[in-house]
Formats: sequence, structure tokens, C-alpha cells
Amino acid sequence: MQVNDVRKDEDKYVEDTWKAELELVFTKDASGVSRMLKNRHKGPLTVLKPYYPETACHVYMLHPPGGVASCDEIKVEVTANKGSHVLITTPGATKYYKSSGQSSLVKQDFYVDEDASIEFLPAQNIFYKGTKTRVYTTFHLKKNAAFAFRDISKCGLEDENEPFSDSSFLNVIKVETDGEIQFIDSTLIDGNDDYYGIASLCSNPYLGTFICKKVSESTLEKIKDFLSGRDFIFAAGIIKDFTVLRFSGKKNEVIENAIVRVWEMTREENTSLAPCLPRIWST
Repeated sequence: MQVNDVRKDEDKYVEDTWKAELELVFTKDASGVSRMLKNRHKGPLTVLKPYYPETACHVYMLHPPGGVASCDEIKVEVTANKGSHVLITTPGATKYYKSSGQSSLVKQDFYVDEDASIEFLPAQNIFYKGTKTRVYTTFHLKKNAAFAFRDISKCGLEDENEPFSDSSFLNVIKVETDGEIQFIDSTLIDGNDDYYGIASLCSNPYLGTFICKKVSESTLEKIKDFLSGRDFIFAAGIIKDFTVLRFSGKKNEVIENAIVRVWEMTREENTSLAPCLPRIWST
């Protein structure tokens, strides 16, 4: 998919639909702790109170409890001001249900100022049979900004006949530096042919992605050694200034736990912060 095509598709909003918005802004205080400066929400998309287990602020984002249905639109905008650090996760899976014909739309924009970082590490997305969903996630980076993104998607239910028939989801991940696109990854799973296809899911319902700033070759080799021989297919490498990992498998927990370990292995090199797991991951 060409960049211009992605931009055109990204702007195709459906009129007169249910909408939810969340806008968060973080700043570093005089003591060096990152604090939530702004929390504006519309509809049932919100966050729990911020937590401060380290100098980075930890936030738990709550998606609509009933999941995302046909024509729904979700817009998330997060800004980390200069020198601030924020980690965002979710307490559970985000579910995308059967469409009545039109697509649901999710736009997630993360603005990372100089010497700041945003780590967006949500739980899995579940795309049910009949879904038609478009998800766009963009990181807008300034000088010396850092980020990390975990994205795990499940397509259909394995015990269903034709688990992804009349279903599709488009997942677009972009990274911009000072307004220039540096990385773009588009995944389109469209129907059972893609679910079973050798070049796409190959009957593996789970797709996973982890991306962060470029790490050293020695760290990358340690990651590859750690992931080798596990119960999934993976690829890991450096693309421009970014470390990119892709996963395909049959079990969410295996991929999710692997990405957590990769995040631990890369965090200090990426953000200058020691690993500090969100408490909710242990519950």
C-alpha cells in the first residue's frame, strides 16, 4: 500500500456514528517525575488514575466495555512533553465485533517531544468473525525521542467454521521523525483466504509486532537467541533507525510473554529507564 493511499483511507470517516475520544498530555516536574497534565475524554474511553512506580508515569487505558462495533470511531491522542516518560497499557483485550457493512475506525497518535518517551504496550486485539476494522497507529517523534509499541491481533475464533469469512482488518503502523515518514507497516487480513494463506496467517490466528528505537547488534542477537525454538514463527531485524519484530502463532500468552521479555531486554537502551513492569500485568 502506498503512503498516499494510506492517508486517503485514514481520512475516510463515516458520518453520524458513535465516537469516543481520549487526549492525554504528560510533562516532567521539577523532581524529574513525569505527571499527567491533561486528561480529556469523550464517551466511554478513559484512563484509570496515573501510577508512579518510577519516574515514568504508568497509565491504564480503558476501552469501551462492550467492545467496538460497526461504524464506531475511536480517537486517541497522547503527548509526552520534553523529557517526560509515559507507559500506557490496557487491563484486557480490545474486542472488535461483527460489522453491519461499514467499517469501524481507530486512530491512535502519539506525539513524543525531545528526550521524551512513550511506551504503548496494550493487551491483545480480538477481531471477531464478520468484523470490518481499520486501525491506524502513528508515532510522531522529535529529536532524541524514544518509543515502544506492542501490537497483538487475533483473527476469528479457531473453533468456528470459516473463522474469518466476510471479515477484514487493516492495521497500519507509522513512525514519523520531525514530520517525515521513516517507517510504515500495513497489514491487511481479508477473509478466509488470508487466514489460511501461506503468505499471510497460515492458519495461525495471532499476529504480533514489537517496534522500538534501534538497539545494538549484540542486543539484537540476544533477542534472536531468546526467541529461537519457541512455539511461534518470528522475524527480528533493524529497519532504518528502528528495531522491528514480527510474530505469528496459535497462542496469545506465548507471544505476549515473549514481547514482554524483549521489552525488558531493550528498555534501558531505548529509553534510559530500567525495566519496571506495570502492576496490572501481574494480576
